[in-house]
Amino acid sequence: MLDPRRLQRPEDLPLRASDPKAKKVALIGNSHAGHWLPALEEIAKTENWSITTYLISECYTVDVMVDFGTPERSQNCLDWNKKVIDEIPKDHYDLVVFSNRTWAKMPGKTRAQTWTAAGAAYTRVLTKWADAGTPTLVLHDTPYATELKNVPDCVAAHLDDLSACDGTRAREQKDPLADAAARMSNPDVKMLDLTDRICSGETCYSVLGGVIVYFDRGHMSATFAKSLTPDIKKAALSVMAARSGAK
Repeated sequence: MLDPRRLQRPEDLPLRASDPKAKKVALIGNSHAGHWLPALEEIAKTENWSITTYLISECYTVDVMVDFGTPERSQNCLDWNKKVIDEIPKDHYDLVVFSNRTWAKMPGKTRAQTWTAAGAAYTRVLTKWADAGTPTLVLHDTPYATELKNVPDCVAAHLDDLSACDGTRAREQKDPLADAAARMSNPDVKMLDLTDRICSGETCYSVLGGVIVYFDRGHMSATFAKSLTPDIKKAALSVMAARSGAK
């Protein structure tokens, strides 16, 4: 996964698979897109998908500047995003899977103002891809155990009481990308929210079915991500079928 501090050229992307007979699938976003990859790889085994990843740390996929503390980092993020946003329609993907954590602020904006501006930017991106006939599945950002330093460390320290590592619904994340997708009526855009696979009632869990949910405090472990494969597969095939039926 690229880091906007080190990304010097937008030509440095992407990580591309190459089976010419496979369905072309792109995974796009920051690290909160990357943690879905194990589930997508499980689907690829049975559905003959070839997955290309467009992943970069922290930088979320919008067509405006995001503030990363230095002009170089901020510009690198914007250059990357413009390249990705423009490339996707040209590459004629059978499916785009799109997810981000929208956290860094935009220049001169508060967090709330950033989320509003990001929502408008995400709508523009989704509309651009939908107008090009690109089926897009948006995966809602997952809950984040912000009150813990590290979930596996907490589990290791509380093996006799795993509930000590659980949290409340306050772990849920504001997600302007998911909100933008949910507002769209285009059949080529679908939003899937799997929060209730992690949270139930007022509790958001750190361990489910004997599996640690996170490998740190905000990114899913590969094993837990794979447990969500059936939900993602159903949604992905649905949005792909909608596009096939429209042809």
